[in-house]
Amino acid sequence: MALSTALQKSLQRFMAPIGPLITDGAVSEILINGYREIWVERDGVLFRSDCAFPTPSALDAMLVNIAQCCGKDFDQKNPILETRLPDGSRLEAVMPPLAQNGPTVSIRRFSKTRLTINQLVERKTLSAEAAFYLAKAVGRKANLVISGGTGSGKSSLLQAVAGFFDARERIVVLEDTHEIEINRPHVVYLQSRASTVDVAQSVGIRELLRATLRLRPDRIIVGEIRGAEALDMIQAITSGHGGSMTTVHANSPVDALARIETMALMAQEEMPLHALRSQIASAVNFVVQIERSRDGLRRVTEIVAVSRKLKDGNFVFRRVFAEDAQGVLVRRSALAKPQGGST
Repeated sequence: MALSTALQKSLQRFMAPIGPLITDGAVSEILINGYREIWVERDGVLFRSDCAFPTPSALDAMLVNIAQCCGKDFDQKNPILETRLPDGSRLEAVMPPLAQNGPTVSIRRFSKTRLTINQLVERKTLSAEAAFYLAKAVGRKANLVISGGTGSGKSSLLQAVAGFFDARERIVVLEDTHEIEINRPHVVYLQSRASTVDVAQSVGIRELLRATLRLRPDRIIVGEIRGAEALDMIQAITSGHGGSMTTVHANSPVDALARIETMALMAQEEMPLHALRSQIASAVNFVVQIERSRDGLRRVTEIVAVSRKLKDGNFVFRRVFAEDAQGVLVRRSALAKPQGGST
């Protein structure tokens, strides 16, 4: 979001109460629960900040100013604000009376430092053996789903794994908001467009995926699967675009495929459930589960291979890596029990 000097100064003035947090490179999230209560995530640990707004109107004024700077309204007719700040941070705000304790705000900041897979190994996010295994899988153009909760490090892991892509490959990245940066020479970034004025002007991930198939991609990355675009992603992969990756909010590999199945059903294509599960099993080769522990550390807890064949209509997994009793990611070979998706 490019702003004039005058608008930048105005925004800085209204945001002064949280200025120290905005400029702190170690802060990844700022959570505002009314004008007096601000929580901060720094280095993966959440705690209450000493910062506060002097009055309720000071917080209101900041949010209205931010909305105006990005050409949006934030009022009783438009009580939810979703936008990006000039530094790229993502802001979500909800106005009273929807928010009972005053305006509720989340500012998600994105590190400008892109971690390599070696750095993730050094931080014990995953083992060197697991990193080598993923490198081989990517080299064979396996399709990966990275699963985890909010703030678990899905995007960071995706970016690092994408570092294994061949430098000669053309990569197309699709997102609702631009967050992912791939350190490869030939990358095209596409971003969806939402319109609150004219729905006909909106362009979603589904439309971008269809356009992407005509842009000669060697690999397709969807930043996060959130809805009916799951079906388009699956069909793109099974139609010859292997080596693709995406992320999904889920607590386990089983839940990840169940969520993909549920979201694909949102496309309302009237596909039989067994046929849909067969397509998912053919499309997804591996699910990588990543979690954030209470001490803020992010770590891969499981890597599972997905069988291309169903058993009794259910998905079949093979645990390739899993944590042992000490929480260390080690190589496994056990065949997981068949698991169904949504019913």
